[in-house]
Amino acid sequence: MYFIGLAVGAVFALSIYWLIKQNKKITWWQWLIALIATIALFAAVQHFYGSLAENDTKAAWVGMGIFGIIAVILGVVDWRLIAGNKEKV
Repeated sequence: MYFIGLAVGAVFALSIYWLIKQNKKITWWQWLIALIATIALFAAVQHFYGSLAENDTKAAWVGMGIFGIIAVILGVVDWRLIAGNKEKV
C-alpha cells in the first residue's frame, strides 16, 4: 500500500505543478471535485485490497468498479472544466 500512496501523491503533485505552469485560474469547486475524485480513487484501491484480504474476489472487483468509475468520471469532468478555464491575468 505504501507504493500506491506514493504513486498517487506523485501524480497529484505533478498535476498541481502542471496547473501552476499553465497559469490556469481554478475555482474552489474545481478543487473540491478533484478532492472527491482522489478520495474515490483511494476508496477503490482500499476496497479492492481489503476485500481480497478477506478472500472475497467478487466484492473486490465490484467495489473497485463502482468507486473506480466514480473517480474516473469526476476526474475527467474536472480535467475538462479546468482545461477550459482562462489563464490568470
